[in-house]
Amino acid sequence: MPQLVRQANSLLSSDHNLITPDRWPADFAELEINDEVRSLVMKDDAARLLRLHQD
Repeated sequence: MPQLVRQANSLLSSDHNLITPDRWPADFAELEINDEVRSLVMKDDAARLLRLHQD
C-alpha cells in the first residue's frame, strides 16, 4: 500500500491531464496483462471501488 500511495502522489497524479479517457483503454489494451487481471482492473476492481455491486 505505501508504494501505491507513493506512485499516486508522483507519477500517477501527473498523468491525469495527459492521458485522455479515449486514450487510456487503447493504451491499456496494448499491455501484456493476462485476461483475468485485465477483467479485475477494467471491471471488478472498479465496480468494488465505486460500490457498484451486482446482487
